[in-house]
Amino acid sequence: MQCRVCKLSNLCEHILTIENQPPSAQQFFENQVDSQIKIDLEIYECSQCGLVQHNLEPVSYYKDVIRAVAYSPDMKAFRLKQFQEFLNKYELCDKKILEIGSGKGEYLDLLHESGAKKLFGLENSMKNFNDLRKKKYNSQKGFLDSSFVNNWNFSFDAIVCFNFMEHWPDLLAGLTKIKNLLLDNGIALIEVPNFGYMLKNGIYTEFTVDHIYYFTEESLRNVLQNVGLEIITINSVWKDYILSAVVRRRQKAKITSIYAKKQKNTRNIIDFLSNYEGSIVIWGAGHQALSIMAMIRADRYVKYVVDSAPFKQGKFCPVTGLEIFSPSQLNVDCPQCVVVMGAAYSDEIINIIRKNYYNISDILIADENGIRRTDD
Repeated sequence: MQCRVCKLSNLCEHILTIENQPPSAQQFFENQVDSQIKIDLEIYECSQCGLVQHNLEPVSYYKDVIRAVAYSPDMKAFRLKQFQEFLNKYELCDKKILEIGSGKGEYLDLLHESGAKKLFGLENSMKNFNDLRKKKYNSQKGFLDSSFVNNWNFSFDAIVCFNFMEHWPDLLAGLTKIKNLLLDNGIALIEVPNFGYMLKNGIYTEFTVDHIYYFTEESLRNVLQNVGLEIITINSVWKDYILSAVVRRRQKAKITSIYAKKQKNTRNIIDFLSNYEGSIVIWGAGHQALSIMAMIRADRYVKYVVDSAPFKQGKFCPVTGLEIFSPSQLNVDCPQCVVVMGAAYSDEIINIIRKNYYNISDILIADENGIRRTDD
């Protein structure tokens, strides 16, 4: 079997068969003959991502949210407390919040009761969609797959999705849409049934054809991170039956400060070396030294490079073409200045120069912090 997430064949190992199962958890029959239909539910585990899943086609209504009982008094109390904490912690009361799979608006009602003022719903079922409109929620009819189009034409501060994701045949497409619907600093609250709890307590009756996937904390984390969502928290809630994940769009690496530092220090090194009129030697041909030499076009200022590694001696540095000699070369022509680029070994190299090459008047050190005299 091909994993629905990894998309690679022969990665899934058969781990369980549940015989004589209903072909649907929501389909009831008008006659006894049709009600005799049954299936064998084959369960597989992907050796790549660890996600447990079945190999059958999704049920015909997988795009619709069906909540036979909206919420019990205990569930309502739990959700109100959860939503109030979520809204307050992330300052969302006045922000745009979208629920994926809104049903008849049961959880939108509780979010509103908890303080949320700008609520939106996405629901595929026409009956549910009409109920959402009657409640005056700003809603769109549809399902979060690769063909989904955001008719709101704006992104959301937060997205919530409760026990719906395990029904989606194209899980990555749906999660990618969630990520793309979020603002750059937006967050999402995503919940699924807790397969770890099933395993711990041997709850085999939770296997159903309606649920394509069975998430442990680890496999849920893997799937979310795979689409570029960064985990804030994952907890088990509601008597451990549910995994509740708060995520955000993975933040881009902030390289502005690195680039500014590179530009400043490159100019600093060039200005410093230009004062020596070519009587300069660099000690060090490690990767950091080679990088600095390339950035400053060291061949314009430097006579040659020395390095204590014999296999580098007699070779030429990339980009600059500077020849590499043994440190003993320093006794041959006694350069005015040696610039040490030894990274973690720089202090050791400086001590060697002071002990063995005392005719050198200036010893400088250059690294990612620029260039400076060793006695500064």
